[in-house]
Amino acid sequence: MLLDALAAHIAANGHGVVGTDLFKSQIPDSPDFAIGLFEYPGLPSTKAFGTTVLIENARFQVMVRSSRPGTANAYVTARNKAEAIYVLLDGAGKLTLSGKVYYYIEALGPPSPLGEDDNKRQLITCNYAVNKEVG
Repeated sequence: MLLDALAAHIAANGHGVVGTDLFKSQIPDSPDFAIGLFEYPGLPSTKAFGTTVLIENARFQVMVRSSRPGTANAYVTARNKAEAIYVLLDGAGKLTLSGKVYYYIEALGPPSPLGEDDNKRQLITCNYAVNKEVG
């Protein structure tokens, strides 16, 4: 699955531990500092002869929540981690993740503030497009 492969790649590059502070399809209330990966609808698949799917055109979001609620550094903490993941992912091409070829990963814009959650923790998000091998 897309999120499994991405989570493993992000964790392998030092940006979280899956199930500890890096989560797929959710961000639990705890810990305060967390990274969430979320799928959302992408574009139609690339097909050969109109029927055979060759490439999936998926989309996902990385959301980083800060670890220092109510402090001046909360925004910086979340922003720095979102930027580090952005540097890792944006423009990445021809990667093999979880046995599938990812032809490219592209940010749809730079990391952006989303505001605060209900507990005054800063949220920074970045959306990405992915072209990947089917399966």
